Amino acid sequence: MVDVLAQCAMCGKVAEQNASDKALTEGINGGILWLMAFPYVLMGLAGYFLWKAYKRKQAKKLVEVQLDRD
Repeated sequence: MVDVLAQCAMCGKVAEQNASDKALTEGINGGILWLMAFPYVLMGLAGYFLWKAYKRKQAKKLVEVQLDRD
């Protein structure tokens, strides 16, 4: 049995059938990692921009409160 790091059944079969082609198996695994990481990167960016908007809104409220005191 060939030891491959494929993540799904179809990818595992392709990697097993082409086990002699090391570049192909590494390419399949690399592609799987990119596909797996992309949603996390998108969610992280969305969270970052939401956090920045929240902080900007809080800073604006703080400035308004300080101006009202004066």
